[in-house]
Amino acid sequence: MDRTTGVVVAAVKSEELADFLRLLFREAKVHKFRKLLVNLVSDSNYWEVIRDSREAILDNIDLGLYINTWKLNQLEDMIEFLSKISEMGGVMIFCSKDNRQFMLRMKSRLPQSLIANLTKDYCSSQE
Repeated sequence: MDRTTGVVVAAVKSEELADFLRLLFREAKVHKFRKLLVNLVSDSNYWEVIRDSREAILDNIDLGLYINTWKLNQLEDMIEFLSKISEMGGVMIFCSKDNRQFMLRMKSRLPQSLIANLTKDYCSSQE
């Protein structure tokens, strides 16, 4: 990873994936990220995520994209994975309204190195 990589922690419903990725790509360009490392907590598997968001990904092919999907029972593994990231340009947190409380609880468990690099938190700004 390098300073042009944005790390994303997200929990969105599968029917909101395309809109979430479009918003994510817009934010990435604002923050001048060239690569995104998306960590998505979802009931969908990796291939379903790609299928449901294919158009949004193809519209933003100029950005490097790494997607990791995590199930609810894999949160400890995800936090361990995130704690190993040493260099990044910033961190963005996204959630759907249904997952807001979950993400707020999970945010408190994220490594301090990620919280210190927080550039955008869509979960805290939702009403």
